Parts: sequence; C-alpha cells; structure tokens
Amino acid sequence: WARRTLDCQTEFVLYLDEDSVVESFDGLPDADIVQLREKPRRTDSSLSYLADVYRMGVQLEQRAFARLSIPLFAWGGGIAVRTEVEERTTWDRETLVEDTAFVWAAFRELDVTFALSDAVCRNEAPPSLYEILQQRRRWAAGNVQASAMLPLRYELLTRVRNYAWALSPIVTLLVVPLSLLSVTIAYSGLFFAASMGLALCTLGWFLLGVAYYGDDHHHWALAVPLAPLITVVHSMGTVAGILNPPETFRVTTKVGSD
Repeated sequence: WARRTLDCQTEFVLYLDEDSVVESFDGLPDADIVQLREKPRRTDSSLSYLADVYRMGVQLEQRAFARLSIPLFAWGGGIAVRTEVEERTTWDRETLVEDTAFVWAAFRELDVTFALSDAVCRNEAPPSLYEILQQRRRWAAGNVQASAMLPLRYELLTRVRNYAWALSPIVTLLVVPLSLLSVTIAYSGLFFAASMGLALCTLGWFLLGVAYYGDDHHHWALAVPLAPLITVVHSMGTVAGILNPPETFRVTTKVGSD
C-alpha cells in the first residue's frame, strides 16, 4: 500500500508497525537494509511478555547478521531500506513473513549490505496466549516456506533453527516430569545431559533478555524459575506452524497500551 500510495523522495524508506514507538534514534548506519532493534512492552498477558523478554535474549544473534552472507530473519516492525533497493526488490511476493522474505529476496537478487541499528522500537507483546501462539505459528510457517528461496546451506540452517526452536521446551515437557516421577530408564545419560544443557541455555537466554531491557526491568529476573514454562509459551506456536501452517496472513491483535 505504501509503495502504491506514497511518493518517497528520500534516501531511505522507514517502515514501522502501528504499535512501534521509536524510543531512541540517532541516525542510521551506512547499509542498504538497516534493522531497528525491538523491545516489546507488556500488554495484557504477563506470560506473553516474558516470552518476548526471553526472545530478546535469544535474538542477540542479530548482532552477527551483518557478517553473514544472508541475515537469518528480519523484523518489519522497524526496518529502514534504501529507496533504490526497495524499488528494485519490491514487496510483490506471496509469503506469510513479508519482512524476512523481502530481505532474502534483496540479498538473492542484488549486492546489498545489512546492519543492526542502535535505534530501539517499543512494540507491543502479544496480549494473550492465543495471540502469541498464532504469531509464532505464522513466523515459523512463513520462515520454513520462504527458506526455499535461499541457497541450500542457508535453507538447511533456517529449517534446523526453526525445528530446534520447536523442540526447545523438551526439558519442560519430558525430562522434568519424568524426573519428578523418578523415571530414569526412559532416556540415556547423554540425552539427560543434553537436556540439562538446554535447560541452562534457557535460563541464560531469559536472563540475557532481562539484562537487555535495562536496570528498571531487573526485577523480572525473579521470574527465572518460570523459564521452562516461558519457553513453552515462546515455542508452542512454532510447533503449530510446522505441523499445521496457516494459509492466510493474520495480524497480531494490538491493544494500544501506553
């Protein structure tokens, strides 16, 4: 709609979601595609919010995207694109993840550069467990479907990343209940060690997310015992997206919180 309706005469086009509030902005780095950082704010569901805090810890990987041949994903709620690149790439493609698919198409078709900005957008965390499930479902299904446009090694990396994301709650759903029931014969020592390693990563990612939010949010570190449950909330939509991908695009409900 924006490309059809608005005439852009500037060097960059900046896209923001309707709930994206730019917290800080000191210009853009010199790159063709610039990803703004996100910092979801709490709405009606504390668990959904904590799942996004956890996601911010995991998304520290974004800092390495500029060194990759192709970024692993993009967030369209705050992204700046050089006007010339947008005009040549366009947004005309069938996809559930228009932001990531656009970036992948630009890297496939053009010689472009990517950078992560210091600018921060305060967007809304999903307001309910149903909304976060549907959001993650669309992300997972869209990424897996769109990965077909990537070179083989990046397609495999994207698929493995999504499948690993879907399997991440295994500690909560399998190992912990079995341990509480004193059932140890169901899994080997290696499996248990791997599961416990994943559990430690889960705790670490959540605490990294809390640290990312800054000093005024450090009290959320008290929720670290809920990390296994938070991982389930974060990942349940991914499982749904892989097993039962949606056929149409669905916008996550916004509540217009302060």
